[in-house]
Amino acid sequence: MTISLPLRRKPRSPGRAPLAFVGAALLAELLLAGSVVSERLAPLMLLAVAVVGWAAMVRWPMLGMGLLLLLTATFLPSDYLQVQLGPTAVGYHELVLVGVLAAAVLFPRARTWGGLPGACLAAFMLVLAAATLLAVSAGHVTLNEAVVWSRMFALLLVFYAVVRLFPDRASLDRLMAVAVAAAGLSGFVALAIAAGVDLTSVLGRAATYYVNTDLGLGGIPRIRLPGIAIGYPLFWYAALQIPGSRGFARLGWAIGIVGIIVNLALSLNRNMWAGLLVGLVGLVFLGGVRVRRPLAVGSAALVGAIAIIAIAGVQLDRGPLAGFAERGETLFSPGRTTQESSLQDRGKETEQAWRTFQEHPVIGIGPGVPFGVYFDELQANGSYKRGHQLFLHNQYLYLLLICGIPGLLALLGFLTSAVGSARRRLWDGDVIAWAVGVGMIALSAFVMISFADASSALALGLLCGALVAATSRNYVED
Repeated sequence: MTISLPLRRKPRSPGRAPLAFVGAALLAELLLAGSVVSERLAPLMLLAVAVVGWAAMVRWPMLGMGLLLLLTATFLPSDYLQVQLGPTAVGYHELVLVGVLAAAVLFPRARTWGGLPGACLAAFMLVLAAATLLAVSAGHVTLNEAVVWSRMFALLLVFYAVVRLFPDRASLDRLMAVAVAAAGLSGFVALAIAAGVDLTSVLGRAATYYVNTDLGLGGIPRIRLPGIAIGYPLFWYAALQIPGSRGFARLGWAIGIVGIIVNLALSLNRNMWAGLLVGLVGLVFLGGVRVRRPLAVGSAALVGAIAIIAIAGVQLDRGPLAGFAERGETLFSPGRTTQESSLQDRGKETEQAWRTFQEHPVIGIGPGVPFGVYFDELQANGSYKRGHQLFLHNQYLYLLLICGIPGLLALLGFLTSAVGSARRRLWDGDVIAWAVGVGMIALSAFVMISFADASSALALGLLCGALVAATSRNYVED
């Protein structure tokens, strides 16, 4: 049976992009020759390289998005690579983000801002900016500190880049494949660190930035690299690609999913393990027979593995599986987690944050403003220093705290309207998987930093953008 689709406009080709790229390349050649003669031209050379790089992003949007994923969602902390611009340190990923957004604004492949989800995201950014300015003007926080704590949400703006630069199925498929590759790479780097490979000479402090030896697995440390934030919501999407592909493509997807599994396992994030199960239920319920059949074997293996680990927790008292078993067992006996000190600490921070929010329900207190919660930070000399905790694990309460009810409603409107657009293509397994991925992030946001984090915000912007792009009137089916 042939499905007839309504005629859609082809994506607009950015005709000026090749000319801009050629002109910038010629300028770079001239300045490179001149910089050899005079050091005064070195700053101009850097500027020319930036222009050439941006022209390449305009010509090949995948280049910019791939670089953004590499810098934000693999194994480098988002603040690891920075350049000093005046008094402010700006991350390389933020410079790339600016370039990608500029390309989306000036040379779009589809003239859209994402409809209702795009409007809600813009409203959220405006409310966040207003709350930040009010907090700074009131003297509750310095401008630099406020910017540091609000810039985490900037990666949500990737949404606009996706809907304007990737309006057809082929480009969306390539973009998601690159995202899965980045997440898989992160998992294999985590495995290398767990195996004892010293990556300090290559990664510097980033090699231990996300490594926790206090909560380990019989000698194996707990490792939470940034790539997990994008691998987690793309897990079921990647799993669906394996039975639907052939040859080297199938091998590539299989390698990617193995890397994601390793990353999820070494993270010891129980909320993500539970989220995978919830995502599976949602995918099977919404996807129909076309999705259920490919997932049958994989889902059975996943549930069986979790059950074995949980049961093994009763028998294993030592060894590398003991940590997995202990964490996995709590999925089936959640009452045990109520006795953990970390959960009790989160209860205390939630109570204090709620009291503070009730005093500022309209616009919140602004990002970076202390709200009466403290933590002890380990210093280099082995002592502890008490400092203000400026974040919350419950991200919904955190949004209420920093930008009030309007901020929370705006972001919820963005997420729900983007996911709601999937109803137009319920027969498309990929679209359903993307919607389920957003739901998994939203579920984890109750207990884990999932919005105010660069890699997590990138994942949300990417998936919501893909959902809207794949269901818009400009969408081109290949």
